[in-house]
Amino acid sequence: MKVSQVYSGLFIVGLMLAVVYASNQALNGDQLQTLFRGYMAAHKDVWLNYGNAASVVGNVPGSLSTLLVGVPLFLWDSPWAPMLVIFACNIAALVLFDKVIRQVFDDRARLLFLVLFWLSPWFLYQHMLYNPAYLFFCSALHFYTAFRLKDSGDFWHTFFHVIAIGLVMQLHYSWPLLVLISGYLFVRGILRPNYWAVVAAVIVIAVSLVPYVLEVVNASSQAARPEEFSKQRYIGWGAVHVYPVLKALIYWLRYSSFLFTEKLIAGATFDWITSSENLRLAVMYAYRGLLYAAGLISVVFSFKANVYLFRRVKALFMGGLLGRRGSQTVDASVCDDDWLVLYLGATVVAIFVSAGLSPTVFGYWHLIMLYPFAAINMLIYINHTHLHAPSFVKWVAVIALFSVFVNVVASHDSVKFTYKIPYTKQVELWLIEEGL
Repeated sequence: MKVSQVYSGLFIVGLMLAVVYASNQALNGDQLQTLFRGYMAAHKDVWLNYGNAASVVGNVPGSLSTLLVGVPLFLWDSPWAPMLVIFACNIAALVLFDKVIRQVFDDRARLLFLVLFWLSPWFLYQHMLYNPAYLFFCSALHFYTAFRLKDSGDFWHTFFHVIAIGLVMQLHYSWPLLVLISGYLFVRGILRPNYWAVVAAVIVIAVSLVPYVLEVVNASSQAARPEEFSKQRYIGWGAVHVYPVLKALIYWLRYSSFLFTEKLIAGATFDWITSSENLRLAVMYAYRGLLYAAGLISVVFSFKANVYLFRRVKALFMGGLLGRRGSQTVDASVCDDDWLVLYLGATVVAIFVSAGLSPTVFGYWHLIMLYPFAAINMLIYINHTHLHAPSFVKWVAVIALFSVFVNVVASHDSVKFTYKIPYTKQVELWLIEEGL
């Protein structure tokens, strides 16, 4: 069977799993906030100019989150309408990542990335109606345009590179991560922007935020009201308390492994599998034991991949900065593979700096848009060590089957997903309760 046929088949499997996740999502605070904005726009013609409430720092700025849900619901009055936008965004993200991967690696590596990213429970577990679900497209657009700007300052690639940051700014407070990555690539001389395009993109972003600014100026607005305990937090709180920085770096390590979020692992109760309580407990603990064992073993490989990354990036990362400081010109002629290493190195530094500056402790969803880069990190490590081994196909099959197994369970039985009541039925009941 050709690699292209296997690739297409696994793509369809991942898309089907995404649909299953979406249909089984259990509505909670984040989804209800998102639905409220969408249905207020579609049913009441009230278009809110600020996004969901975020811990510590208040509501996300801008109207984008309202538009992403309200417009689809206006065109098709179904709870599935905004979910189709998420599917489209994530398919576009895969296409953008693949455009870079196929230029740097061969078809076997493309297939491996598809398994590590598209079939990963880390990725598929995000297929619910909340803002982080859109972020994979933003990080993919940032990554793709940065890759295109490594040699020349094209106007449109620069424009959409900055727009990618602006999109994240109106969806989630994780946008400084992309700013820091771009900043290093620029200083290193391997991101060459068109300055007129930067100005144009900044103007577009600023204009899109005008309604939000007017909303904030309104004294009665809810747009900028952080939680009460946020008064005890400040910029640099994470660095002072250390633990938030360590936790963020551990998440980066976990992203390259099977040590998934506790909401996925410990949330499975298996109350659907048998009426015998003893048998249910046996299955539940066996499942948890399997996932914890696979997670801990895979963390070892993730650690090795990051050690490999550190060894490669050290000379490139510091050498480029010193070269820039000592000369007016920079040798930016790094090969594509080295460019990826530098991008990943900048990603780790961005996590470290952002976690230190952040006034809150990061959860896995705060950094989830960087998950594809953790998958690329593992891809680079395997490509340089095991990709052409005789057992490669066997291991890809094992990873794919294990991922599908975990996704089937998690999409039906975990903290965020349930088989008991469909997503559409939950929305219908909520609309009646809210009078929308």
